[in-house]
Amino acid sequence: MTFTLDPIIIDQLKSFSSVPTLEIDFFYVINNDYSSYYSDSLEIPLQYSEISQNLENSGSYLVHYNKDLQSIYDAFGEESLDIYISISQKGSNNNYIPYIILEKFDYLCDEHLVEMYDSMPRRKYGDLDVKAVVNTPHYYGIFSLPFRDSPTYPQFPDSPFDLLEGSKVTIELEDLPYSSLVSLNVQDEDHYRFNYLGTQETLPVSDANYNMIENLGIFTGGYNIDETIIQDGFLNLYYGSGTSTRGIEEYNTRINMEYEDHEVVDYYSQVSNGVPDSWEDNYEITDKFLTTEEITVSGTVLYHQLFDLTSEEDVIEEIEINEIFDGQVTQHVEFGIKLSEDVSIAYIKSVGTPYNYHLSIQGFPIGNYL
Repeated sequence: MTFTLDPIIIDQLKSFSSVPTLEIDFFYVINNDYSSYYSDSLEIPLQYSEISQNLENSGSYLVHYNKDLQSIYDAFGEESLDIYISISQKGSNNNYIPYIILEKFDYLCDEHLVEMYDSMPRRKYGDLDVKAVVNTPHYYGIFSLPFRDSPTYPQFPDSPFDLLEGSKVTIELEDLPYSSLVSLNVQDEDHYRFNYLGTQETLPVSDANYNMIENLGIFTGGYNIDETIIQDGFLNLYYGSGTSTRGIEEYNTRINMEYEDHEVVDYYSQVSNGVPDSWEDNYEITDKFLTTEEITVSGTVLYHQLFDLTSEEDVIEEIEINEIFDGQVTQHVEFGIKLSEDVSIAYIKSVGTPYNYHLSIQGFPIGNYL
């Protein structure tokens, strides 16, 4: 939006005995509600000595104003939006300008209107002629600037994203039911084929794909229809795997428990006062990118403890154990096992005779079980 003070107004400023202030207020009203959602204000001191230094070749002075309306659309939708402009002056009644010219009012939007063909291009066997489609409005390639700067490709422009190497981006089609994301497979000059990817595709950020969207496009069918079809939607870009704006993605994974057939080095835990104190506390979960934030992992580790039934340190004798449970049990107790005070019997999975065993913290059991 551009307002103009023409040469007549500029010449009038020379005679002002004081410096008034030109105020231009903008009010954005949603759905004819007559309550402004947002307002902006411009204040221009009408001081000739300063304005005269920035005149156009025509002798006019231009006032420019820009406003990004996307946040308003995101909050209230896109049904209607009214803009009210209020122009006023502050200062002496004798020093005022009689008019200002609204020179330019442009509404710019990232909107693409595409008119397509009803007849499907076919090859001689009746299937879709992909080579012909890619030269029609039914196919649009998707490109991007680099998602990260890489010394491997110094010739590429600077990245406006600065994402992490090994991270991911997700491209999604929203409210475009007749369109699909596709990658283009070109076998030779005469054989083109689409790989249909659905409505979203997650890509890694790495040098392998030049840190950009390498091979992706939008294919819109809509052939052989009886009436006009209009679809109004968006092409969205998300940082990460998935389309959740909160950065949360839920995965369900099945891990098969398979017997390991190779030799694994034994690991022994030392026990002090009945408490193991030398368990490994660092385990590699994955070497893949998960998140830029912290990850907390919790769980329970079950271990096998051996008791010496001939030792007074491990065993409670028959007389003592029956005195402890006197009147609480009907059967005679032969002996008891001493447990550490911080061990709850709720975590004891089973009791049995000793056997040779191996334990894999990662969840893959090895060895022979009794």
